[in-house]
Amino acid sequence: MDPGWTDYRKTVFYNTYDVTAVLKKGANCLGVELGNGWYDPLPLRMWGSLNMRKFLSTGTPRFIARLEIEYADGSHHAEISDGSWKVADGPLRRNNNYIGSIYDDRYALKGWGLPGYNPAR
Repeated sequence: MDPGWTDYRKTVFYNTYDVTAVLKKGANCLGVELGNGWYDPLPLRMWGSLNMRKFLSTGTPRFIARLEIEYADGSHHAEISDGSWKVADGPLRRNNNYIGSIYDDRYALKGWGLPGYNPAR
């Protein structure tokens, strides 16, 4: 549920994380699982009849990343998400901030968070 809700037509919040402690020597991988969050709520009826999707800016889940890398010699590199990143549907089938989620283990992607993962089944 983080970052919090905003009017996405005006403001989009983002989070930053220091991942230094989880990096290992050799190949590493950044795995991300997206849910609907605040931007793509299910068409819930609030107060009996009000469909909030008609009044909120909504859309499909989206992701953007910029991984800043600083090497021991002081040099820098930025790894930025783009069309070359691997994408696959996973076991999170439906989800909503208020009513929970449906997870189907038959769609689990073995090794999806490991270097060299291939989403082709």
